[in-house]
Amino acid sequence: MLAGADFTNTFRLLSSFSVDSDPSALEDFLDKISKQCASIEELKVAYKPQMDPRQLSMMLMLAQSNPQLFALIGTKSNINKELERIEQFSKLQQLTAAELLSRNKEHWKDWLLKYRVRLEKELEHISDAGAWNAERVKVMSLNNPKYILRNYIAQNAIEAAENGDFSEVQKVLKLLERPYEDAECCEEPAEEEAVAATCSSVTSSRLPYSSKPPLWASELCVT
Repeated sequence: MLAGADFTNTFRLLSSFSVDSDPSALEDFLDKISKQCASIEELKVAYKPQMDPRQLSMMLMLAQSNPQLFALIGTKSNINKELERIEQFSKLQQLTAAELLSRNKEHWKDWLLKYRVRLEKELEHISDAGAWNAERVKVMSLNNPKYILRNYIAQNAIEAAENGDFSEVQKVLKLLERPYEDAECCEEPAEEEAVAATCSSVTSSRLPYSSKPPLWASELCVT
């Protein structure tokens, strides 16, 4: 996806998209969905060059001097991906947060207008638009979970358990038993947790369980 949107939250959010053609409603929705898009920092992590510059230079020289040998090595696709990463990373260096936000909103606006046309076609022969929309939201909510076991959620639970606190594990397990249901009571850290945040690295990084991954989660290595 061009905007690097969080798939889980984006699909869940689309259930609340209104068929109403009110421009203000569209702008409000664009504000919400743009928050699920990747930030410049997250994109830089995703497109950070992975090959040593000297190694890449040698491979490119080999591709020019001995294409047959280069083809036998079988790294052409990897080289192309690396060149794409370098190009995208260079563009990100020149991009501001405001420009990225504007670009993401334009991409989403174009897509949502097409999506609205598609929804309007379904409404052409529907007598009760309210009932139809309620059913649409119900079906989408039952097929797009609000909660999934993200790496950063598991990491927070693991760190807390290693310190003898298994409450985080229990909360996560409870949420995952019913991933399609809203659980606002578990969305925000408790007051005592907020106070303890000053002395706990785990609690201080605690986000609502339905939040898209924080930047530090990109450094997690799943084993």
